[in-house]
Amino acid sequence: MKPYLILSSFGTGSTYLRRSLTFWIHELLDSRVSNPHELLNGIALVDNRLIKQWMDINEQSFARIQQCLEQISTPIVCRIAYTSI
Repeated sequence: MKPYLILSSFGTGSTYLRRSLTFWIHELLDSRVSNPHELLNGIALVDNRLIKQWMDINEQSFARIQQCLEQISTPIVCRIAYTSI
C-alpha cells in the first residue's frame, strides 16, 4: 500500500475521516491497518503494530516516533493534531 498524507484544518471532522479511512482500508485493502489515534501524544510498537501509549507531549521524542514509524510494515491511519495553548 502506498503511503498517503491527508491534511485537514481544525474542526473539519478529522476524527470521523480517520475512523472512516481506517474502516475502508481494513475492508478493501489491508486488514492489518491500525489506528493509533494521535501520533504526538504517545505511541508504542507492539508486534509490528503501532498502538496508543498515552503520555505527555514532551515525554516522547521525535526520534522515537520516527524510529517507531520506520520499524512498522503495516499501514496506519493517525493524525497530528497537537496544539499548545
